[in-house]
Amino acid sequence: MIDLVLQLIGKILEFFFESLDLVDRLRHRSFIELPFTPPCLGLRLGPGSISGPDIVRFTKRVLHKNTEPKKEQLMGLFDMFGKSFEDKVNGAVTEMKAMNLGVRHLGAQVRDKVVTLTGEAPSRDVANMAMQKLDEMVSPDNIINSIKVDKPAPTPEPIPEAEPEPPTERYHMVSAGDTLGHISQKYYGKASEYMKIFEANRDVLDDPNLIKVGQKLKIPD
Repeated sequence: MIDLVLQLIGKILEFFFESLDLVDRLRHRSFIELPFTPPCLGLRLGPGSISGPDIVRFTKRVLHKNTEPKKEQLMGLFDMFGKSFEDKVNGAVTEMKAMNLGVRHLGAQVRDKVVTLTGEAPSRDVANMAMQKLDEMVSPDNIINSIKVDKPAPTPEPIPEAEPEPPTERYHMVSAGDTLGHISQKYYGKASEYMKIFEANRDVLDDPNLIKVGQKLKIPD
């Protein structure tokens, strides 16, 4: 508010000195008497000092040069004052976009001194960081964080481990001339493992030395 008052005072002084300069230049056109009067109120002239057309031209010049433009400039000051916070917010958003904070389509909506922050962020932490940065840059009364946070990607279900296949059981059909020693030599590479075959076939064998042709014997691993 103080800045606005100072600007208004500056414009008034500028108007005053411009008017004074015009009067001073008229006085040096060999006029006998021309006391200064505020130009918007008119001039008091001495005898034979200025003609009627000169008065008209002078008045139009002062009014056109100092009155209308000043009114527009003052209205511009009020417009600037009313939009300054919004402009400040928009400038801050532009700077934040250049910072690559990770927010997509970052934007802001301003109402009074309350800012609604919009956009899309990969996480809530990124959205909160953007809100904190804007608060530091423009100091609004309040910030509504409307930045949408991406949904986390679904966690893939673990692939179940394949169950080990049950060991394939081996069998040997007893033929003429077979002994457990011969069978052990065939499957294990040594005849001394014959008792392993005997123990696995207790349900059909009573003696490791007595096996019969046609018997189906299990061969354990």
